[in-house]
Amino acid sequence: MTHVMTERQWSKGRPFGGHGFRTRREGFNQAKRTWKCCQCRAEYQAKTKVCNDPEFGCGSKELWYFGSRHELRLANMRLGQLDRGEIRDLEFQPAYPILTVNVQTGDVVNTKRAYKADCKYVRVDTGETVVEDAKPKSADADDPLFKLKRAIIEASYGFEIQLVREL
Repeated sequence: MTHVMTERQWSKGRPFGGHGFRTRREGFNQAKRTWKCCQCRAEYQAKTKVCNDPEFGCGSKELWYFGSRHELRLANMRLGQLDRGEIRDLEFQPAYPILTVNVQTGDVVNTKRAYKADCKYVRVDTGETVVEDAKPKSADADDPLFKLKRAIIEASYGFEIQLVREL
């Protein structure tokens, strides 16, 4: 007797290694990248260097980049919290240089690589600094490279990177 999977079982099983694409590159190519103006908060799907939205048209050259819809939803949620005064010092794409120690000499070595979190902010009520990385439900957080970078950054800088799975 052959077993036929229902649609729910199929979507839960996630073919092609858990992420739904044949390769990671295919998934990256199909991601919906978005640029958002820092001043008027207009959104662009096409790469742009200046905010030239017909409705707002502020002309700003400062744009935030979000690599996926999930990151954009996280950013919109954090911007709302910033407007309500729940958080402060919001920063998108903060870079943390990946540093290692030479075991033989004890010298700190800069690898000329950096880990970019999705956002960093300070909670007003507790004063706690929070660093977040948005990962969808897929297997991105189980990626060995991400696990290694996360472990190195958490050990080097002494904070925990919080994963945001669902918004």
